[in-house]
Amino acid sequence: MHRLIMVLILLTPFLFVSCLDIVEEIDLKSDKSGKATYIFNLSQSKIKLNALLKLDSIGGHKIPKLYEVEDEMSKAVSELNTKEGIVSASYSIDASEYIYTLVVQFKSLNFLNTAIQEMSYWEKSKWKPTKDFYSHEKGILTKKGEKIEVPEHRKRDLIKQKESLELGNYIFILRSFNYLEAISPLALKLSGNKKAVMYRTNLYNLINNGEELNLKITVK
Repeated sequence: MHRLIMVLILLTPFLFVSCLDIVEEIDLKSDKSGKATYIFNLSQSKIKLNALLKLDSIGGHKIPKLYEVEDEMSKAVSELNTKEGIVSASYSIDASEYIYTLVVQFKSLNFLNTAIQEMSYWEKSKWKPTKDFYSHEKGILTKKGEKIEVPEHRKRDLIKQKESLELGNYIFILRSFNYLEAISPLALKLSGNKKAVMYRTNLYNLINNGEELNLKITVK
């Protein structure tokens, strides 16, 4: 999945001027296999994006071409399909609505985690992957995410665009064949049938809190 970090980097010029929703959905079967779906949704800002795409750069950032974003998604899918424990990977793009979706079928979350760790993207990136994006051990499922470091020269932009970033969301959803129990943080919401958990925060809080994302859920 985390060649998709490159997609997010490409979308960075839009992050501070657009409303972006990032949705991560995990569907688990009883044998621990499942499906991961990653969605970058910029549809709420499509009118503004139509205008931005006519520019070469904004705020010192190069405006990406849509084919560049698709190329990175295609490369991510091709590489994921070679990884052990990955059943299949595919992507789709709704160009008119600016919605980018990656779907990965996996034999276990631990296989998915290893596949992410081994993506070639990391070899040429100054970023390094967190130890575990996912782990599923002894009935505890953990979802982690890197602490987001905002460069000094972008912190002023962060404050200026607070209102816009607060309209965008990061949403994590876990659905399971088995019953679930939310452990931490308190912001985790458990569904009435106890087979789904959701975590939601706006992008400003996600970027500005200076802490690593760390969700823990019991899978019974």
